[in-house]
Amino acid sequence: MFWPMGVNLRGFSRILRKAFLWKANEGITMVEIVKRLEAHGLKIAHNRISDILTNPFYCGLLSHSLLEGEVREGKHEKLVTRDIFLKVNAEKGKIPHGYKADPLNDNLPLKLYGKCEGCGENLRGYLVKKKNLYYYKCDGKGKCACNVSAKKLHASFENLLKDITLDENYQELFKMELRKIYNTLNKDMQENSSAYKAKMTELEGKIEKLEERFINEEVKADLYYKFSEKFKTEKADLMQYLGNTTYSTSNLENYIEKSLEYVTELPSLWASSNYIEKRKIQFRVFPDGFYYNRKN
Repeated sequence: MFWPMGVNLRGFSRILRKAFLWKANEGITMVEIVKRLEAHGLKIAHNRISDILTNPFYCGLLSHSLLEGEVREGKHEKLVTRDIFLKVNAEKGKIPHGYKADPLNDNLPLKLYGKCEGCGENLRGYLVKKKNLYYYKCDGKGKCACNVSAKKLHASFENLLKDITLDENYQELFKMELRKIYNTLNKDMQENSSAYKAKMTELEGKIEKLEERFINEEVKADLYYKFSEKFKTEKADLMQYLGNTTYSTSNLENYIEKSLEYVTELPSLWASSNYIEKRKIQFRVFPDGFYYNRKN
């Protein structure tokens, strides 16, 4: 992890986390993220912020050449959850830095996600070529080492998803809770909108005062055009921010129905998905993974 010289590490982490949340929750462009970070006093190049948002290090994982392409659980503090990280990178159609959707991984979606309860080590995957069957095993040695067929573990995971699938008796309550969450988000948006509107009023006052001083020949033409252009750029940025704080309710019920469909069909949804979609579902329902007990 890096942070700019002269910037407090804790403050940097707090601001950088905002970049992940902006991308995940608002879907804004990298250019807009860079502008917002600058407004918070953090100047980062466009390509650098792109590298940061696609680096699994910030969600607690390690991936580099020494690991030969593998992704491992790190011991460092996470900046964001894996769910947020996956949401940020969903639009790329892949999970970067080691989570590549190749034929091997398509058959082992639980690799480096589940852990052995006996030793706490990650479950890794491998193929028995003679049988053409996939298996998971932990890194533990001796008696602790566990080994389970992918077919068996996948069936167990589907049963686990069944246990947390939303019961039809609670569907209306679920929809009510989603509306409450929306109202909370909308309140935050409105607060941001009020702040931007206040800045807009202040900026328009500056523009008006500048024009007045120019008309009265109190400001020379070169200074007028210099500051006029600056204020116009700031105004355009504020208008863009104001547009981003508009939280539409028009499709709210459609989103709620899609969410309901998601949580009532988890097992079949996971089983029928490809590797990338399986990983998304896994991290959404169990962000920290799961433990496997080979005896039970």
